[in-house]
Amino acid sequence: MPKRKLSSSPRRRPRGKKEPRLSHKALLGVGKRVLKVGLGLIAISAIVALGRLAYNSSFFKISKVTVLGNQQVEAARVLEAADLIGSHILALDRSQVVESLEEWPLVKSATIRWQPPGEVAIVIEERQPSALWQVGDSKYIVDDEGIVLSKVAISEPLPEICIRQLDGQPLELGSQVDSEAIRLAYKLAETLPQALGAKAQSFEYLTHGGLVVVTDKGWRARFGDMDDFDFKLAVWKEILAKADQVEMKPHHVDLRFGTRPFYRE
Repeated sequence: MPKRKLSSSPRRRPRGKKEPRLSHKALLGVGKRVLKVGLGLIAISAIVALGRLAYNSSFFKISKVTVLGNQQVEAARVLEAADLIGSHILALDRSQVVESLEEWPLVKSATIRWQPPGEVAIVIEERQPSALWQVGDSKYIVDDEGIVLSKVAISEPLPEICIRQLDGQPLELGSQVDSEAIRLAYKLAETLPQALGAKAQSFEYLTHGGLVVVTDKGWRARFGDMDDFDFKLAVWKEILAKADQVEMKPHHVDLRFGTRPFYRE
């Protein structure tokens, strides 16, 4: 069988489509996009660097703290408890500081205000005396929410309303009594002169019986709480009117049971 001769000439590549080449305009567009990305990265890096520089600057570091609104609470105690000097205003947990201050009996609310650069004001709203609350021989000053502010000092001016609790134990500062009874006592002191022609002379309180008002005419009425105040007052007024007609003197009236009041001479 005859042998084939090997050809020494290179094989021709098959003809096909030429590889596409980017035009000058396309290359320019790619270059612009690359440039934009590069400039964007540079800008981001610059912003991050400036942010770090600003964060670490003295502008955000607390160097001065003032206390505002306080009269009874000592500013030095507030500053010591808050301990803000040297803190960073952006990293400060304001709610934690506020909550710790609002646990004090005399502090009703506290807010922290930043006054740049580097200064912070702690604004204190103090609780105001509203009534006296007596347990046994001890009298306490309470605010309108029933928070015990202090024991009574003889020299200080005292609130007009005094509620004597007939049961219960001595109170601690910061504890809370029945705030609704305080509101009810003020309501009765305001309303009785016009409604019944009598003045509220004193108030008594039982944990499970609520508030009793004693008038300057010797009448006693257990309102209990603020519920149905106008109705209770109208029932009391009607009882007094009927008692006057039959010459009866209802010494004590219990108005807690709606249309079934209890009274005795």
